[in-house]
Amino acid sequence: MKCPRCGHGLPLNARFCWKCGGYLDDMVEGSDPFPETTRTADIPDNRLEDQIQEAGRKALALLGFTVYSFSQGRKTRQTEGIADTYVAGWGRTTWAEWKTVNGIQSDDQVAFEKIVTANGAEYHVWRHENEAIAWAKAAMAASR
Repeated sequence: MKCPRCGHGLPLNARFCWKCGGYLDDMVEGSDPFPETTRTADIPDNRLEDQIQEAGRKALALLGFTVYSFSQGRKTRQTEGIADTYVAGWGRTTWAEWKTVNGIQSDDQVAFEKIVTANGAEYHVWRHENEAIAWAKAAMAASR
């Protein structure tokens, strides 16, 4: 299913589009029910990045994907900028960086993304577990 306003792919039975911030029940064919001032969700997502990441990793694992976490809450010898998560399953793999709605990538994370994508791998910045679920469902559908 796609959002009738912006065309963004939506999870099955979704009633809200995270991309344009609209509720499907309020959308009217051929009109713009979301003027610029009202395009944010009525209920803001105030979760921390770790909470979003945990929800997303759990959802991916429940869908049968293997999830490797590289996120560290302390100083390590790990490569600066490496993505938080690596996901594999259903014939697809991706690196994923988890951010809050307003979170931005560090310079090291942007450099890692450029290296990864320049060499043909997938990379995503996910701000809600529904984005990871949509990617997973697309991967599952493509493998059938």
